[in-house]
Amino acid sequence: GPWTWPSTPELVADVQHWLDHPADNHGWIVIGNEATSATAKRFGSRHTFPLTARPWLTLTYTPVSAVPGDASAPAIALRAAPNPFRHATNVRFDLPHPALVGIQVFDLAGRLVRDLGREERPPGVHRLSWDGTSTNGRPVAHGVYVVRLMAGTHRQTVSVIRLP
Repeated sequence: GPWTWPSTPELVADVQHWLDHPADNHGWIVIGNEATSATAKRFGSRHTFPLTARPWLTLTYTPVSAVPGDASAPAIALRAAPNPFRHATNVRFDLPHPALVGIQVFDLAGRLVRDLGREERPPGVHRLSWDGTSTNGRPVAHGVYVVRLMAGTHRQTVSVIRLP
């Protein structure tokens, strides 16, 4: 079942570091009270079979405003659907203001898999599709990938899962 931990400055710093440096994301280890029996929790790995037994990290957060100092400004929103996907996933992002936008896909080791483009975009809802291929046009292996949006100084990521 799900496990929940309250937010701490250390947890926030870890997650922000993972977003800024995906290759450094090796996860956490959860250690129970070793002086008491039956306090350990077993978590599967990204290699656990079946897929439904693999761990998921869900982050719930309140985004900062898109314009510093303007709490009424909407934040940039990034989503991907379907997720998980087999053949293609649609990346959708909402821009509250014009921005130079770049979208890239990385593997969990932090290697660039595909650059989906970089261009000036107006405010509004934007969509593009990633067909599950690398820069050389070959299908990527099934697994977890990180889609990174860069809009001006804003950075945001979403994980997507490619199924076999």
